[in-house]
Amino acid sequence: MINDSGDVVVRDQCNQVTYYGIGTIASVPMTVASRSGYLPVPPVYNVKAPPEQRIQWKPIKHEGDRIFAEVSFDPPIGREPLNYTRTDIRLGRELCDRD
Repeated sequence: MINDSGDVVVRDQCNQVTYYGIGTIASVPMTVASRSGYLPVPPVYNVKAPPEQRIQWKPIKHEGDRIFAEVSFDPPIGREPLNYTRTDIRLGRELCDRD
């Protein structure tokens, strides 16, 4: 979807996210590519269920056009299903400047 300012809005919907391995998953790495190295708005996580769930995007470092981050889950991902959406905004000029 493209918003009023011409930026691209990416919305992912994740349903029934679970982990049945040993232990739980407290965080996952994430890498965002940006030709400018700039992310105007960090990804926003909206939890649908369970209501006490918290999800947070934490930038770790920038290297060239890449932003390395970690997405943390509190409580960690386990056997209880987790439903959430993630909204990410990319600058419209980033898409137009590609070779």
